[in-house]
Amino acid sequence: MSTFFIPLRRPEEKIESSSVHYRTQTDNQPMIKDVQPATKPDTKLVGLAEEPKRGKTKHRKVWTIEKAKSGRSRCVHCKKLIDKGALRLGVVTFYPHRNCRWHHFSSCMNGALLGASLDRVWGLSEFSSQFASTLEKLLDALNAVAPSRPMPAIVGDMDMPRFATALTTRYNRFRSFRFGLPEAKMYTKNWSWRCFLATMLVCNTHETAMLAVTDKLFKVYRTPEELAEIEGDKKTQKAWKDWMDRQKLRHAGKKMAFILRANRKLLDEHGGEVPNDRDALQEMNGVGRHVASVTMAWVHQAPEFGIDTHVSRILKRWGFIEDGMDEEQVETIVKRTIPEKQIGHFSRAFVDHGQQVCGFTPDCQNCYLKGSCPTARKYADLDW
Repeated sequence: MSTFFIPLRRPEEKIESSSVHYRTQTDNQPMIKDVQPATKPDTKLVGLAEEPKRGKTKHRKVWTIEKAKSGRSRCVHCKKLIDKGALRLGVVTFYPHRNCRWHHFSSCMNGALLGASLDRVWGLSEFSSQFASTLEKLLDALNAVAPSRPMPAIVGDMDMPRFATALTTRYNRFRSFRFGLPEAKMYTKNWSWRCFLATMLVCNTHETAMLAVTDKLFKVYRTPEELAEIEGDKKTQKAWKDWMDRQKLRHAGKKMAFILRANRKLLDEHGGEVPNDRDALQEMNGVGRHVASVTMAWVHQAPEFGIDTHVSRILKRWGFIEDGMDEEQVETIVKRTIPEKQIGHFSRAFVDHGQQVCGFTPDCQNCYLKGSCPTARKYADLDW
């Protein structure tokens, strides 16, 4: 995924316009040269989202831009405090209760803007029309990685094969993780080792926490042999565990022990390579069915289907699985129903659909499958 860099400065700082030149990593992505709120907007901004009024349709999720009212808010991406008066972006959700998560108005907010559109951003009336126009270009560029092949609304009953086709047609561009290596070294022995450890670390943890941890971990320990050097160093292991806790990586202590044991098994029994065998993977500490499935799918491009929180939540909402089913039962149902060549694509599409639309707080009113989803009526006022 491309990273977008947006200047962050306090309103009182003065910068000569000739010296301001911020560019994103690719030439065709937009630049924001001035994020300063206009004291008097030069053009009245029409059609931008504002706080919902009585009797009007309420959004389930919106974004808001404003100056920090104090220095106490903390960016959920970099975990640093946001200075008073600095611009910040908030992601506001309303179910099961109203909640707002703040981000620095910089590259920290890129992931939070996935799925956003200008008409659902609050607070833009305080800014110039040029700022709104540039922000719109940024949103278009950011959301280009997420799926956006135009499709008509889908209505009518849908079985799992049709559902799989609908998802895999919509979500056909996926992020690739390099884990600190150049693109030319993806799918090499070292990349496979990094991908395997990252899959162990991301279990029950948000992807952003895993990426923050692996970014630093693989800069310090670049190979399995280098990581093995700290096996007996309890002080270093505790320092890593404490740091991982601060990055909000769940179960950091157990995961640190698991990756060291798995790393040792890879070196002793497999020459440092990730085995292309599910049973061999599941023999390692900290590797269950889900980690083994995802590793087989990502590292070895095998037709395996990892069952995670997105998969379980969405399949239950569609009525394809029942409460109480374990991972193996769900996996069996999917493999029996979906063509083998489509399984890996189907598994990745769940992640994108779950993160962008069908999350814990579902965005049914903007979902192209709302006309077929049996539970959408609970979350959106649909015109049936």
